[in-house]
Amino acid sequence: MSSAPSNRDWRIVVATAMVVSALFVAGCSGSSSEYTSTISDPSTGDVIDSVSVDTINQLDGARFDMDYSINATDNATYSLVVYERQNGSLEWDGVYSLDPNRYHTGVSVNPPLPDEPPATYEIRIECGENATVLDAVTVTVGVSSS
Repeated sequence: MSSAPSNRDWRIVVATAMVVSALFVAGCSGSSSEYTSTISDPSTGDVIDSVSVDTINQLDGARFDMDYSINATDNATYSLVVYERQNGSLEWDGVYSLDPNRYHTGVSVNPPLPDEPPATYEIRIECGENATVLDAVTVTVGVSSS
């Protein structure tokens, strides 16, 4: 037959629960990141109607919604191209096709890590093989630890 737990046993259980709870709370409320973004006006306004922030987080990246107006018969030659500014020059980051029947698309980019400077992207609507730029916006994504 076993004996009833002593006061010492209960103290160990309570102390362990307090330590685990403290670690859990510290892990959940430790350093959180708050993201900021700026979006320039379209360079010409001929194609891009509006750009807005959908979500920004470290897991999914920064997602922007874009409304655009193009001639649907010419749509096959249009592309949405994303460049990231690195060391003063624009580096290709991705290309998206534009749907002639939607006039709306989403663009995702990587946000900076908490200890990195803001990331700047140029989102362009390009046309044809020579990549003529019809319209563009500049997007900057930053992070501030809170």
